[in-house]
Amino acid sequence: MLMCRRRFTLPTSFLLLTSLLLVTAIVILTRESYSAVDQDFFILDSNSSVQTIIRDSKTENDSNSSDSMWKNFTREVTVDSDACGGLANMIFRIASLYGISRKLERTPFLWNECALEYQLELNAYFPNTAGLEFRTSLTNFTPVSFGNQDWTKDNYRNLQNVSSEPSIQISGMYLQSFKYFDQYKDEIRKIFDGSEDMKNFLKSYLEKVFPNITSHKLCVHARRGFDGHYMISTEPHFTLQATKKISEYLLESLKLTQIDAIIFSDDRDFATLASDIIMNRTRIEKVHASVLLNRAEEMIMAHNFCDSFILTSTGSTFGWWMAYLMREKAQKRVFYNGLIFKPAARHYMEQNFVEQDYVPPHWTRIQEFNHEVYFYDRRLPSILF
Repeated sequence: MLMCRRRFTLPTSFLLLTSLLLVTAIVILTRESYSAVDQDFFILDSNSSVQTIIRDSKTENDSNSSDSMWKNFTREVTVDSDACGGLANMIFRIASLYGISRKLERTPFLWNECALEYQLELNAYFPNTAGLEFRTSLTNFTPVSFGNQDWTKDNYRNLQNVSSEPSIQISGMYLQSFKYFDQYKDEIRKIFDGSEDMKNFLKSYLEKVFPNITSHKLCVHARRGFDGHYMISTEPHFTLQATKKISEYLLESLKLTQIDAIIFSDDRDFATLASDIIMNRTRIEKVHASVLLNRAEEMIMAHNFCDSFILTSTGSTFGWWMAYLMREKAQKRVFYNGLIFKPAARHYMEQNFVEQDYVPPHWTRIQEFNHEVYFYDRRLPSILF
C-alpha cells in the first residue's frame, strides 16, 4: 500500500497567532454590534480572552464532556480539507468525519491550515468540538479515494482494502451528505450546540425582541451571495410567498394563536427589507431581522429556539445546518426550495439525484409555480395542493 508523507510548512506559532487575532476581531466586532441594542448583550467581560473560553469549554459540562463524545481507537482517519470553504463547509466535514470514524472504528483528527484557522472559533462557540484533535502536520498516512461526489454518500466497501492501515486520509473534501452521520444525529447536535452561557444570552436576546417568548418561531434563511454560482440564490418574491404559505399552514395545522418570524441572511439589507415586507403582508405577529449576531450565534439560536424553518436557498450549507441542528421535534417542519441549481448549471438535471443524499427525507419540498408557492411530494413531479 502506498504510504505518503506530507508536511505542513507554515510555522505553527504564526498560524495560531493569526487564528487568535481573527477570532478576537470577530468577538470585538460582535460586541460593538451588540452595544447598539443593549450593554447586557456582551458575551465576554473585559477580563475574558479567547484562550480562556476554549480552556473553560472543555470543562464546562462535566456530565457531557467533549472528550467523551469523541471515541479513540487504535487506527486513525482524517479528510482532505485543502478546499477550505466557510464555517458550514467545515461543519459538514467534521460531522461526516465523525460518522465515518464511528463506522470504521477509527480515531478522527483534522490537520492543515484550514483546520487550524477554524479551531479557535469552533472551540469557542461549540465547546464539544474541543475533543477533536487538530494537528499541524500529517505523516505516514495512506491516501484513499473516497467521498469524491460532493452530495452523494460513498460506499464503505470502497475502504475494505485499507482496513488494516493505521492511518488513512480520504480524498473527499466536502462530504455534504447527511447519510454519513445521520445515524449519529443526536451526537452531532450536541457537538455543535453552544454553551449554557451562550444559550442563556440568546434567550435574553429573544426576550428583548419578542414580547411573547413562547410563541412559535418560524425561522427563514436567505442566501443572496450566489451570484455567478451554479446554486440558486434567494429571490424576494419566493421568500414572501413561501413565508406566507407556510405561516398560514402552521397557524392552521398546529392551531397556533400566534406565530413570529426571524429572518437570517448573508445580506443584512435584504434581511431588514424582507422582514418589513413579511410583517405587512402576512399574519405573522412580529418579524425580526437578525443583523447583530455572528454566524456561530445564529446557528446556535436556530438549534435551540427555531420551531420551524424555511430554506429559501437549499444550496446554502449554512442554512442547511441551521435547519439540521434544530431540535428533533422541529425537523418535520423544515421546508426547502426544491430548485437547488440554476437551469444553466451542469448539475440542474441531477437535482432529484442530489436531493436523495443531501436533503433529509422528512423535510418538505416547496417550489414556485406561476408566482405561487406549493408543497411538492418528493416522489412525484406534480403539485399536490
